[in-house]
Order: sequence, then structure tokens, then C-alpha cells
Amino acid sequence: MKRRLVDLITDKSVQKFLAVGLLSFGVDYGLLLISLYVFHINLAIATTGAYLSGLALNFILNKLWTFEAPKGAKQSARQATQYALLVAVNLVTTNFIVETAQRAGVGPELSKPLATGFIMVLNYILYNRIIFRTTPPVEPFAG
Repeated sequence: MKRRLVDLITDKSVQKFLAVGLLSFGVDYGLLLISLYVFHINLAIATTGAYLSGLALNFILNKLWTFEAPKGAKQSARQATQYALLVAVNLVTTNFIVETAQRAGVGPELSKPLATGFIMVLNYILYNRIIFRTTPPVEPFAG
């Protein structure tokens, strides 16, 4: 268990993923708070706009830097489609957590980081094994 944790912490793709995630979250979180408290935009609209801005940055940096995914047109189309589906699930999840917490008296200052942490672990696994994989999937036996 301890060795597995050390391997995970020292894995370059995990380190890059965390760096990209922190930067993307900074953009997302900063835009959310500015939208809410400076421009007084509705919570759902502010959360959505900030989230989508962070995700655009996240997709580009993870594709090109973290996972150095194949860059061909066919691969990019597949990656973008899978990423868009994941974005939709993440967006619904994030809005649900932030709005539910708001009704419970917990502001977005806390609920947004919690929502992000919740989906971050799942996203790394899906990015690494499905969306930005560098090897083609194993074809099932067609026998």
C-alpha cells in the first residue's frame, strides 16, 4: 500500500494532472467568485460559465502536456466526443453539489472545492485509461 502511494505520487502523469487541475480549478474558482460577488450573476449561470472555462483549459493542457495524447484528426474527434460526455456528467454533478450545499447553508467557497475533489479522482482514471490513452484499445475476440 505504501509503495503504491509512493509510485502514484512520483508518477509524472499524476504530477502533471494535478498541476493542470490546480491551474484549471484556479480559473474556474476565480471566475465563479468574480461572477458571483463582483457581477452578481445567478449561481447556476456563474457556476456553468466558470466551469466550462476551466474545462476548456483542462482539455487542452491534459491532451497536449499531461498525457501527450495522439494528435491526429480521428483521435482528436474521439477524445473531444468522450471529453464532452464527461464534461456533461461533471457539470451536472458540480451544479448539483454546489446548489444542494447552498440550500443547506454551505456557500460555494467550500462546496466548489469539494465538488472538484470528488470528480477529480474519477477524471484522472477516465483520462488516463479511456480519453487520452496512448495505446489503442484491445479488440475483443471476433472468433
